[in-house]
Amino acid sequence: MCAEHVRQAGHRFRAGREGAATDPAFLHFPSGQFATVSGAPGTGGGHTAVTPLWGTVPTPVNSFFQARNKALGVGLIMKPADGNNYALSSRR
Repeated sequence: MCAEHVRQAGHRFRAGREGAATDPAFLHFPSGQFATVSGAPGTGGGHTAVTPLWGTVPTPVNSFFQARNKALGVGLIMKPADGNNYALSSRR
């Protein structure tokens, strides 16, 4: 949501300093939530994403991933890679 839409909706936000590479941020959650889609945005199918991760790699099958896939309406398989070696492994 752009800053003008936030202003029109009557929400307060704090923007980054001039020239900062940040988007406006809410000082508190808005009382009314905005719906961007109705229902699951996906229509089935599968997708795979490889991303760097600096932390413990989660198990491939867990309740969070299952809930996320159900909410999205797709089968998203995340393949986190060691963030410290990601640039080296992505060249292979």
